[in-house]
Amino acid sequence: RFILRYTDEALSTDNPVMEANVSIFSTKNLVKVTSGQSPIHTVSVYDILGRKLVNKEDINALSFTLNTNLSDATYIVKVTLNNKQQKIKKVVLRQ
Repeated sequence: RFILRYTDEALSTDNPVMEANVSIFSTKNLVKVTSGQSPIHTVSVYDILGRKLVNKEDINALSFTLNTNLSDATYIVKVTLNNKQQKIKKVVLRQ
């Protein structure tokens, strides 16, 4: 009864090339961020409610370690590189 027809022009989008070499991981009170190609510009840490707890800017390095005094919980780490690409990851801090 119905025919759905899709054309390539209507569905085509530009696929951005994402920075695949950005890694974010945590151990105890440390959050470590490493980037493979572009330097790190900012690192922000948010709680689950969306409140910004930590914001470090103008880092300009390929590796950054953030020593936090945060309690045991789940946090969201947002990394922005110098080329404006972003990576967001959930981390769990435990003692």
